[in-house]
Amino acid sequence: MNDATSPASLHDLLQGRLGSVMRIPVRDSRLTCRVCLGPLSRPGLAMCWQCRRHALRAGRDGWRLADRVIALTHSVDGEQSNVDMHRYKALASDEERFTTDAWQRLSLLVAAFGLRHAVCLDAASRLPVSRVTTVPSLRGRPGPHPLAALTAHLPRAWRPAPLVPALHVPEQVRRLLDPRHFTVTDPGGVAGRHVCVFEDTWVRGGHAQSAAAALHAAGAAEVTILAIARRLAPSYAQNRAFIEDRRQDYALDHCPVSPGSCPAPD
Repeated sequence: MNDATSPASLHDLLQGRLGSVMRIPVRDSRLTCRVCLGPLSRPGLAMCWQCRRHALRAGRDGWRLADRVIALTHSVDGEQSNVDMHRYKALASDEERFTTDAWQRLSLLVAAFGLRHAVCLDAASRLPVSRVTTVPSLRGRPGPHPLAALTAHLPRAWRPAPLVPALHVPEQVRRLLDPRHFTVTDPGGVAGRHVCVFEDTWVRGGHAQSAAAALHAAGAAEVTILAIARRLAPSYAQNRAFIEDRRQDYALDHCPVSPGSCPAPD
C-alpha cells in the first residue's frame, strides 16, 4: 500500500474534503427508522410512516422488500450535502461533471465505502454481494444516468445486473411501491445471489424498494439497498431538532453497515 492509499492518508483526505460537508448517518433504534434511518416521529416506533406503509403493502401483495438499507450520509435540505446530490447529475457532459466539487465529493464518499466498508457488508450478510444495479429513472431520462458512473468506485466483483424501467408510468404513482415498475433483464444472473441496489438519494424509498422487490421476484436471494444519501427536510415533523442535536461530521472510521464497530476485521 503506497502513501496515497495508506489508512492515515486516506483518513486525512476524506476528513479534509468531506468532514465539513457530509454527515454520519445516525443509526439509533430509539431515534431512527430501523429501515431507512429517518428520524422517528416519536420514541417507541420501529419504522417511519413511509417504511411502515411499504411493509404493509408488501405484506398484502406478497412482495419481498430489501433485506437491509445502508446510507453513506444524511443530506439536509438547504445544506451543501443536498446541493451536491442534485448538482452531480445536472450537467450535460461527463467532462464538465467530473470536474465539479459535487462529483468529486460523491466519488470520494463511494470510493471510501468500496475500499473500507464493502467487506463489512459481506460480513453482515448471508451471502457476499456479487451483483449491483442502479435504480433507473421512470421519467424517461435519455442516456446513461450519472449514478452508473459512480459504480466504478464499488468492488469489481460486483457485476452489473441491469434493470429496465417500465414505460409511461404516470407521474403520480412513480414513487409508490410497485415492483412492476422495473424488469430484471437477466433473471438467471441474479438468481440465488446477493444484489446491491445502488441509489443516489433516499427520500421515501419507493423507487429503491420497488427495485428490490423486482429483484427478489426474479430470484435474488438477498438484496441490499445502498443509498449515497438519506435526505432530511428540516421542515418536516421533528427533523429540525434531530438535525441540530445529532450532527456528526463524516469520518472514515464510522461504519455505515453496523451501528457499532465494523463487523469485518481490519
